[in-house]
Amino acid sequence: MATVRLTTLESKYGGLKLPPVCMVCGEASTVVQTKSMAWHPPWVFLFNLLTPLVYLMVANGFQKQVRLEAPLCAKHKYHWYARILILNWSFVGIGFLMCSGFMEIGTKVNFQQNPNYVVWFGLALIILLIFWIILRVVLSSKTIGPQEITDQYINLTGVSPRFIDALNQLSEEDEDSEEEEDRPRRHRRHSGPSDAIQE
Repeated sequence: MATVRLTTLESKYGGLKLPPVCMVCGEASTVVQTKSMAWHPPWVFLFNLLTPLVYLMVANGFQKQVRLEAPLCAKHKYHWYARILILNWSFVGIGFLMCSGFMEIGTKVNFQQNPNYVVWFGLALIILLIFWIILRVVLSSKTIGPQEITDQYINLTGVSPRFIDALNQLSEEDEDSEEEEDRPRRHRRHSGPSDAIQE
């Protein structure tokens, strides 16, 4: 996967700003998926060391958002939805196991017979949380997402190189068409004064 920079105008699918090529695999696109991209500077995560509430307040203050209308093929039209579904349901599953474990500890566990039950339960919970973090990192690396968002552009990671090639080719075609449109105008501007001098 590669990284591409889009201006705020190019991030909108319209006026041939984005080519009809799937951003994930580079095949011909069949749908246009609207996705709201949000990003804040990486140093904002340090406020998690204080409290999550402080982090949320600071992140909201520095957050940048862009609405991306992404061309996708039929195979990848649920590109972002699948990632959200997997992460949310896996986190819910971990929460369910945690609640079940605490209820088991409070009602059924005989600590005289099982003195290390809480320790083993805590270790299992830590392993599950580490697994969830690794799963999130792996899915994020395979998902199109913002690397940086400013008022002028958005850097997207996880984009197909074939999409970037199609985007560059489209930009070159737009530049060539603009030059062809400017040539008659330049000729008219030049011919006006010349005719006046000859008269």
